[in-house]
Amino acid sequence: MFCGCGRRVAPVALFAHKNMGKLTDITTNSARITHANELAIRGALLQCLAVREALMLEPGKNLDCDKFLDGLLEKMKELEKDDRKDEFLKLDGAEEEFRRSFVKKLMKVKEFLKQPTPPPMDEIHNDLGVHVNALHSVPTALYCFLLGRNRIPEINVRVKALPPANNAQD
Repeated sequence: MFCGCGRRVAPVALFAHKNMGKLTDITTNSARITHANELAIRGALLQCLAVREALMLEPGKNLDCDKFLDGLLEKMKELEKDDRKDEFLKLDGAEEEFRRSFVKKLMKVKEFLKQPTPPPMDEIHNDLGVHVNALHSVPTALYCFLLGRNRIPEINVRVKALPPANNAQD
């Protein structure tokens, strides 16, 4: 993932996992150190919420992707509910693209995960994004995390056993 403020929030999710208000405040303030853009801050919040949700999973149980994404969608819908009023969305006539943007991307993640095989990389790049900004990197990272619970055909994985540890005392 490229979004800097999204990369540094994992410890926040661990620290404030029991207090959503504290989690939101710390994540927002951490993101504002380097980002004034509301979409970057929301991307950091989405990433932090996803890490929190992963931390809250019951050990030994399989990840329910629908439930995981539904929880994130619910929280992002709440964050994006007033987008029609927000001034930051008036960006060179492109504001329509950014309204409820993370919700739209999470819906696309759900759509992709329901397909029997992953979509072509070009479709992932076009619909989720592979870019430095949060809107075009955080949803893609979540998709890869959720898709990665199964083998991904395009990724050739070769596992080589490590040699036994040398327990000799020097």
